[in-house]
Amino acid sequence: MAELESHHDPRQHLSILRHHVLGPVLRAETLTERVRNEVASERDAFDAFADRVAATTADSPRPPALMAGSVDTSGTSSATAPLREAYEATVMAVQHYDDVYDESVEENARAEFGPDLASLLSPETSTTFTRSHRELLVAAAEKRARDRDEFCDRLDSELHSLRSRRHDVTTILDNLDTSIVPAWYRDQFEEEVRQVLRTRQSTLGSQSSVSYIDEHSLCAYLYAEESWTYPILTAVARLLDSISVPE
Repeated sequence: MAELESHHDPRQHLSILRHHVLGPVLRAETLTERVRNEVASERDAFDAFADRVAATTADSPRPPALMAGSVDTSGTSSATAPLREAYEATVMAVQHYDDVYDESVEENARAEFGPDLASLLSPETSTTFTRSHRELLVAAAEKRARDRDEFCDRLDSELHSLRSRRHDVTTILDNLDTSIVPAWYRDQFEEEVRQVLRTRQSTLGSQSSVSYIDEHSLCAYLYAEESWTYPILTAVARLLDSISVPE
């Protein structure tokens, strides 16, 4: 913290301190908002794709022996070009697609729907697109939209946690006139810091509604490019490292 200590103007010193402490939280909010916007765009795109598939003409009635989750590829004609066009116009048309995925129709559909349903979007397929295929593909697209909607809820929770704890840390900083905690504020300062840590730790230990990602994995995912994984804990550590608490 030599940079902080080299400034003698108290106001400038506190401004630098505030920027240093809150920097990780503000950065985390920006990153989480970006991902949240991307996921919401993908959710809407899969919903739009499901609608377009539902409106696509099917070539034959549903085979009575077809099991849910399977695809009959025994046909000799293909009416699947509209499916590829719909996928390109919806899922692949989100603004961040090239930066995040940069995959062909077949590659991305395989990752989202599995190889059987993805084969319906292949230009080499000879599959007759049946009503059963249509139902399965619509259901799969709607499932991917729901998954992303649940993830949006989880990202909203993370944003709420970040903003609430930033407010708490800002309140602590607002009570400091220097980097030395005054005697009158010492006990309150220590309790406020403990409360920030308790609340954030409780959030990190909670059960996520998204079954495939826990709170720690979410932080690792969102903040993978940063030098820290836990922005609130980093902010508190920076605060405690930058100020003096007299006995």
